[in-house]
Amino acid sequence: MLCLPLRSRTVLLLSHLNVCSLTRNNRIGSCGSLSVVKQRELRFSIHGAAHNYTAHSKMADEERSSTTSSFSNSTSPRRQSTYIIPERPVLFNSQYESFLESSVDQLQSDFESGARGLADNALSSLSTLIDLAATTAADRGDLFKMVKGAAKQLSFARPSMSAAITNCLLHALQQIQGIWDKETKAGSKTPTDLARIAQEAIGAILKERKALSVQLGKQFAFWMKQYSLKPCAGDEKHYVHILTLSNSSSIITALLSTLSRNSNTTLTVTILESRPRFEGASMAAQILSSVSEPDKDRLSIRIAPDCAVATVAADANVVLLGADRIASNGDVSNKIGSLAAAICARSLNPSVQVVVVSDSDKIVAAGSEHSPVERHDAKEMTEAWEHLRVAPSLRKEVDVFGEWFEWVEGKWIDVYVTERGIWGRRGVEIAAARVKEIEEKMFGGS
Repeated sequence: MLCLPLRSRTVLLLSHLNVCSLTRNNRIGSCGSLSVVKQRELRFSIHGAAHNYTAHSKMADEERSSTTSSFSNSTSPRRQSTYIIPERPVLFNSQYESFLESSVDQLQSDFESGARGLADNALSSLSTLIDLAATTAADRGDLFKMVKGAAKQLSFARPSMSAAITNCLLHALQQIQGIWDKETKAGSKTPTDLARIAQEAIGAILKERKALSVQLGKQFAFWMKQYSLKPCAGDEKHYVHILTLSNSSSIITALLSTLSRNSNTTLTVTILESRPRFEGASMAAQILSSVSEPDKDRLSIRIAPDCAVATVAADANVVLLGADRIASNGDVSNKIGSLAAAICARSLNPSVQVVVVSDSDKIVAAGSEHSPVERHDAKEMTEAWEHLRVAPSLRKEVDVFGEWFEWVEGKWIDVYVTERGIWGRRGVEIAAARVKEIEEKMFGGS
């Protein structure tokens, strides 16, 4: 196997052609010119590249090349790739490769979107990649290998968010494969035909995902109606204090749906500011800009500093957490501060309910529970020190903690609200087993 850096493989290929005499049986018949190829084309494989984060993750498929990405020293981490030419390659496709690299880079540098948004973006990128792959794929087999390779790279672009991205792409691949099976039974299809069919399927999936977001809101509103506080004596209204943090589209959907569907519920929502990027403040702004005028009277929002978590948790009725990753045993990875909120609330208020609201595609298969640690540049925190006179020297003298995600053990969580239902830990375990089955089918082989 010959390893080539991603950006240099074409140059090295041409150098190889200029200095080597290639045999007629399985390679180009003359050096220095690609035009002499008649019966056999020089082929490259790009479907084999896959990301491997050195600290904690290891890809199961050892025939794939590995990519190591570090989030230690850059707010917009760049991907470094190793490229392997396999024994049965496909035609080199520069447009496909360029767009794939760009798509991975965009996922790695997007710190505004949540896991759901990144998954949607990855799926949209896959749609374009399928179209580009069809221009050089020889048949359905080549096309699907290229698509699987792209899905792998997109899946591991962001370690902390990989569950949502991976599961979204896995389900898309499964649906595409099923549709292709039906279509090819009716008659032969060219790679271009198959690409068009796949793009139509992905468009339908993206619409379906929007509908599932609405369903998630309905499920949480139902849970609130069934399990929230009883009305105060002489008052028909429910008064609920919710503590939450970070910026989650699932939490926004859940809160807005509760207000619109439960007209007798009044919410006080305390949002931790969620340093260093202050996502809590961003989420508060999004909620206020999205809530309808009739519902605004039943909503009160306050923002609290992260260090006040114990104080504001003492009288919370519900701790509402999003999720970037849910392990098969019910542990949840979310924005740092989530563990403190859950433990403080449980310790100070035994009747509190700790609720995770999340798409079910955040659940990962057993054996892949804990994601690689994603570390961020110290500047994300130190930029807030600009008003301090000692800031310049302090940055040089101290280490800055740069991990923005942490795990909340399942023992601190009461319920998981998903678009597919309201679950306990057993429900999560069953969903994880299903994910493992699909993952092995799609990604387990070459």
